[in-house]
Amino acid sequence: MPAFHQAMFSRADEAVAVLNLGGIANLSLLPARSMSDRRILGFDCGPGNALMDYWCRQHVGQPFDDGGQWAAGGQVQPELLASFLC
Repeated sequence: MPAFHQAMFSRADEAVAVLNLGGIANLSLLPARSMSDRRILGFDCGPGNALMDYWCRQHVGQPFDDGGQWAAGGQVQPELLASFLC
């Protein structure tokens, strides 16, 4: 992914970070093209959508939440949301 991210998103004037949220999330750190040290760093950084896809297969009978239809039926829990935003 880092090579693709570099081709699509690198900039001459500033460094760029690209987060790809697929089944496994990965991050590419792209230095500005004007920098002398132009090493690209890329690595997996989390499960991404894999855990939600697994949950949907087990509980909804679908391989993933197509279009977010299942999620759209949920309700916001204000106290829980507030605890994450602090």
